[in-house]
Amino acid sequence: MAIALARVHGPMAWFLGAAATALTPVLRRRAVPAPHGHTFGAVSPSLRQYAEAEEAVRRLQDTLTRLATV
Repeated sequence: MAIALARVHGPMAWFLGAAATALTPVLRRRAVPAPHGHTFGAVSPSLRQYAEAEEAVRRLQDTLTRLATV
């Protein structure tokens, strides 16, 4: 995502940056539990963070669909 953002300017860069910010807490969470219940410092995202990530994915999908049909 960072490489893609480096080549994008203007409103699209702001849009993608905001989406990345909303997705970060969810994507940072470990997908596979560690042995013996250790989490290596990972913190579960809050319900609000999940909702923000879900909204960011919806907006990304809508925007990319509109761009593909233009």
